[in-house]
Amino acid sequence: MEDAEKESVEKKEVAPLSSKIGKVAYLGCSFCILFVAYQLTQGFLTTLFPPNISLISLSIIYISLGLMSLVTPQIQTRIGLRWSFLIGGFTYPLFIFSLVLNQSWFVFMTSFTLGAGASLLWLAQGVSDTLQAVISPIHQVYISLLADGSNVGKFNGIFFSIHNVNMIIGMFTLSVVDYFHVPFDLNNLPMIMTFVGLLSLILFFFVRDVEGEKGKKEIAPFVEGLKELWKISTDTKMLCIYAAIILQGSHLTFTFGPFPTMVDKNQVANLFLVCGVARMSASYVAGKMYDRLGWHYTVAAETLVLLLSYGSSVYGYRTSSFWAMLVASFGFGAGDSFLMLIISASIMSIWKQEAKNPFAMFRLFSSLASGIGMIAVRLFSWEVVLVFNLIMTLCAAGSYCLLFCRVIKKDAMYAQLEMQEPIERE
Repeated sequence: MEDAEKESVEKKEVAPLSSKIGKVAYLGCSFCILFVAYQLTQGFLTTLFPPNISLISLSIIYISLGLMSLVTPQIQTRIGLRWSFLIGGFTYPLFIFSLVLNQSWFVFMTSFTLGAGASLLWLAQGVSDTLQAVISPIHQVYISLLADGSNVGKFNGIFFSIHNVNMIIGMFTLSVVDYFHVPFDLNNLPMIMTFVGLLSLILFFFVRDVEGEKGKKEIAPFVEGLKELWKISTDTKMLCIYAAIILQGSHLTFTFGPFPTMVDKNQVANLFLVCGVARMSASYVAGKMYDRLGWHYTVAAETLVLLLSYGSSVYGYRTSSFWAMLVASFGFGAGDSFLMLIISASIMSIWKQEAKNPFAMFRLFSSLASGIGMIAVRLFSWEVVLVFNLIMTLCAAGSYCLLFCRVIKKDAMYAQLEMQEPIERE
C-alpha cells in the first residue's frame, strides 16, 4: 500500500512539471514568431531608411523601453499577464507597419510605443516564467522550488532556446533567397512581416493562465509601487547585478552595431546565422550548467566566451579573416545567451514571487545601455566600445562573485540568527 501511494505521489509531482514546461515552451514559440518578424525588419532598417532615421528610431526604442520599465510593473499588475502579452505584442507589428507607410514621423511615434510595449511584454515573460518556476499547481499555493535551483535554469534555457530560433529562421531564409537569386523586393518585407507579427498575437491570446495570478494580493497604490521599485533598485543584491545588466545592453550594441560593419555586406547574413545558432544552443547549455554546476562555472564560461570572442573579432578585422569573424559571431551569440540566463535565473532565485520589480530594473538599465550605446557608436570608434565591454565583462564577473560569496551568504546568516533568537528565549 505504501509503495502504491509513493508511486501515485511521484506521478502527481511529475505531471505539473511537464505541464509547466509545456507552458514555457508555448510562450517561447509565441515570442519566436513575433521576433522573426521584428528581427528581420530591424536588420534591414538601415536599408529601408537613411542611417540617421534608423539610428534615431533604434535609440527611441531602447530608451523608451528603459524608461517605461519604471511604470510597467504597475500596469502589468493591473491588467494581468495575458493582456500584457497582447498589448505589448501588438506594438511590434504596429512598428513594422509604420515602415510600409514610409513616413518618418510615424516611424518615430511607433518606435516609442514599441519601446513601451516591449517593456510590458518582457516583464510579463519574466513574471510568467518566474511563476512557473516557483508555484506548485498540486496544492494551489506558492511553494518555492528554487532552493536548489532545480527549475530556474531549465525554464530559462527552454524559453530562450526556442525564442532564439527566430534569428536562425530569418537569416537562413535570406541566405536561401540570396543563394538561389530569388527575385524579392525588400520594400515588400515590412508588409509581409506585419502579418507574421499579427499571427503571434493569436498565439498570445491562447497563453494559458499561470497559477498565482488568481487570488493575488491587493494592488498597491501607484506611488507605493514606485517606492517599492526604488527600494529594489538600491538593494545590495540588485546593485551587484547591475554590471552584468549594463554589459548585456552594451554587448548587444556592439553585436548589432559596429560588428556587422567589420565584414563585407554580403557576409552579414551568414554572420548572424551563426550567431543565431549559437544563441539557441547556448541557451539550453547555460540552463543545464546553471542547474547542475551552479553560478560559478556558468559565470566563468560566460566571461571566457566573451573575452575570446572580442579578441577573435579584433584578430579577424586586422587580418581580414572571415573564419575568425565567424568564431567571434558564434561567441557573441553564446555570450549573450549566457548573460541573459545568468541575470534572469539570478533574479528568479533571489526574489522568487517578488521578481516583478527586479525584472523591471533589468530592462531599465539594459535598454538604456543599448540606447546610449547606439548613440555612442556614432561618436566613438568601435575600439572604444569594445574596450568598454571588456572592462564590463570583468566587472560583471567580479560583482557576481561578490553577490554569491558575500552578500547572499551574509543575508542567510542574519536570517538564521533571527530564527535562533526565539528558540533561545524559550
